[in-house]
Amino acid sequence: KLVNLSLSSLFLSLFSILIISLLISFYIPFLMENNNNESEYLVGYITIDSKENAKGLAKGLLTEKLVACVNIIDNITSMYWWDDKINEDTEFLLMIKSKKSLQDEIIEKVKQLHSYDVPEIIFLPITKGNADYLDWISENTK
Repeated sequence: KLVNLSLSSLFLSLFSILIISLLISFYIPFLMENNNNESEYLVGYITIDSKENAKGLAKGLLTEKLVACVNIIDNITSMYWWDDKINEDTEFLLMIKSKKSLQDEIIEKVKQLHSYDVPEIIFLPITKGNADYLDWISENTK
C-alpha cells in the first residue's frame, strides 16, 4: 500500500507540474504581448528659458511632423545642479506627444534648436489612452 500511495503521489505531483508548466508556457507570451512596457506613443518633456524660444522649438518640431501636439506650460521654477552649484531659474515646459519611433529625431532637432548646452529631453511611454487620440497622434506625425 505504501508503494502504491507513493506512486500515486508521485504521479499526481508530476501531473501537477506538467499542468502548471503548460499554463505558464501559454500565459507568459500573453503577458509579454499585452503588458510589456513598450508603447508606440510617448509624452516628452523639454524645459527652455523663454516663451519665445518655447514657441520656436514647438513650431520646429510641429513643422517637421515630429510631434502631433506641444503644450507650453509657463513659469515653472526649476532647481538643478550646474557648474558645481545649485541654481534656480524660471523656465517653460514643453509637453510633447509623439511616437516612440521618432524619439531620436526629436532629440536631434531639439539639440539643434535649443539654447542650452545640455537640454532636458525626456520621454515617458503612454501605456493607455483614448484610442481616437492615439490614432490622431499617428495621423499627425511622420
